[in-house]
Amino acid sequence: MNRLALVLLTLVLSGFLHSSIDAAAAPILLGEAPSYPLAGHQEQLVDPTGKLTLDDLLTPALAARFKPLPGNLNRSYTRDTVWLRFTMQRTALFPEQGYLRLGPQFLDSITIHIQTGSNPADPAAYRTIRVGDHTPLDDQAPLSSDYLIPFALLPDTPCTVYLRVQSTSAVTLAGAIHTPASIISFNNRSILLNGGYLAVALVIGLINLVVFLRLRDRLFLYFALYVLALFIAHIGMAGFLPLLLPGQTHLLSDYVTGGGFGLSTAVFTPFAIRLFRLRPGSWLYRYFFLQFILGCLVILSVPLDLYGFVAPVTLIALLITILLLVGLSIREVRRKEPGALLYLAAFGVSNIGYAVHFLRLLSVLPVAWWNLHGVQVATLLNMVLMTLALTERVHAAEQAALNAARNAEEKALELAGEMTRELRHKQHDLEEALENEHRALEQKSRFLAMLSHEYRTPLAIIQANLDLLELQQREDGQPPEPRHGSMRRAVRRLVEVMETSLNKERLEGPNPYGTRQRMTLHPLLDEVIDESEGFWPDRLFVFHPAGDSPIVEGDPGQLKTALLNLLDNACKYSPPETVVTITCRTDSEMAVVTVTDQGSGISSGEAESIFEKYRRGSASQGTSGAGLGLWLVRQIIEQQGGYITLAPGPDKGTVATIGLPLSA
Repeated sequence: MNRLALVLLTLVLSGFLHSSIDAAAAPILLGEAPSYPLAGHQEQLVDPTGKLTLDDLLTPALAARFKPLPGNLNRSYTRDTVWLRFTMQRTALFPEQGYLRLGPQFLDSITIHIQTGSNPADPAAYRTIRVGDHTPLDDQAPLSSDYLIPFALLPDTPCTVYLRVQSTSAVTLAGAIHTPASIISFNNRSILLNGGYLAVALVIGLINLVVFLRLRDRLFLYFALYVLALFIAHIGMAGFLPLLLPGQTHLLSDYVTGGGFGLSTAVFTPFAIRLFRLRPGSWLYRYFFLQFILGCLVILSVPLDLYGFVAPVTLIALLITILLLVGLSIREVRRKEPGALLYLAAFGVSNIGYAVHFLRLLSVLPVAWWNLHGVQVATLLNMVLMTLALTERVHAAEQAALNAARNAEEKALELAGEMTRELRHKQHDLEEALENEHRALEQKSRFLAMLSHEYRTPLAIIQANLDLLELQQREDGQPPEPRHGSMRRAVRRLVEVMETSLNKERLEGPNPYGTRQRMTLHPLLDEVIDESEGFWPDRLFVFHPAGDSPIVEGDPGQLKTALLNLLDNACKYSPPETVVTITCRTDSEMAVVTVTDQGSGISSGEAESIFEKYRRGSASQGTSGAGLGLWLVRQIIEQQGGYITLAPGPDKGTVATIGLPLSA
């Protein structure tokens, strides 16, 4: 019990001592040091209404409500107004002229009240200075990467300073008191480091943009836009905007800082999706798409004055993204993807910097020098390592392309060898086939010669005997025998059949055109009709010429064969004692001949296929034929430069139409 009582007494005494120590922050005693941080010497009062003034704070009731602030001010994203108070006292070792440095630059409004009179409780004893990125630069102190407030102190005289801080972004404030020499050194160092960061970021962004224009790989475009967005955001966060656009800083600062942060978040999403090849529809793809939407909302929140509500949610999402990027990089390392180790190193370094930065903005970590600029160092290393990783990716792609080209060349050579061997084999087969065809043609020629001889000899004997019979009749004074004329026409028909058979083979040879000459078409048609009347005495042939006889060019023998075949078909496939009508007219540059019968006709479906070799129509049942007549007619007509068509007649029967080009 005694030991327990001793412990409780110790805790009570320590709490009392702690509260007594915290009752008031220690003043800053300015001596020979070049600078003195404000951390640990400030007291704070939170004003949720934002309506308190200096006059209110100097009243005893509100002055007693200030509480010691350990470290620097860090209240994350809040709309509360925060008042800070500290006291400084100069010794003879510190210059009379000094500077109060406050940052960061993205705070909207900071109002500084510096005591210049002897009574710290009198509002008239304070000089007021206003700074912040919403305050026109004319009302601010000299240009710097931070806010600089000059002051002058009497030796060994306390000076109380009140700071009113209000911002739509993270309410974070760090500051220090500097000698004139110290502030010059600080400004030079700050401008040099931040300028170097911006220069490297700009160069890396432009390099990746040029690589995209050269390779057309959108991964480089997304990374270039991401780096350039960080470049824009850092201009606002590092306090460079007053140096670049002093007259428009208070109008553009929120858009540059908040818009750059939102743009970098939005652009990073397609970069990560393409880098890690995330499948559409997967939960990772959907998460990164959600992050893209948050980035766009951050951009829209700036003009709508909602940045303080959207930015914390986006920061929490980015903390989760940090863990996902590390996990995805580890997965790429396990898959042995090109540049995976560099991905892991790049995201590992940048993620540490971002995690520290975000945790500070969310008030999880206190404000300190190592987390104020850690994100710049981390992102700079990320840019360099990621550029090297993308370069490694390009190198791997080029190596894969070279290997593919080498394999393709080897396969092409192998395929060419196989094709050469196959072509040689085909050439051998072709030579054998040509030799066989040559022998077949020789055999066909001998057969045709024999057939021609065998046909012509008996036909010549019959013709000679007919001549003797007619001569004998004339000597005996007898009239000509009609049957002898029929026999002569039959002989001529047999000759025509033989010539047609020979023409079938000739049309398939190398010189199918025969002898072409100018001819008048009407006499040829009269001759064909006259011969057809002898073979088909029970048919009536009607010829209707239209105008003068057209003149065409062609082989008379072949055209006669074609026309005889058409008239023969018209008679063969129509009833006895029916009319076969022949017309001839001129149409444009063609002579058009039609042959119309009154047979059973032809269907429109077989009007084209009936011209094929060995193909007969559906109406040819019970009629002799080999299916070569119409094929032969088309071959002859087309080789004369014309055309032939078959179509059903207007009433019944079939209409055959021949078109022959007119002679020039």
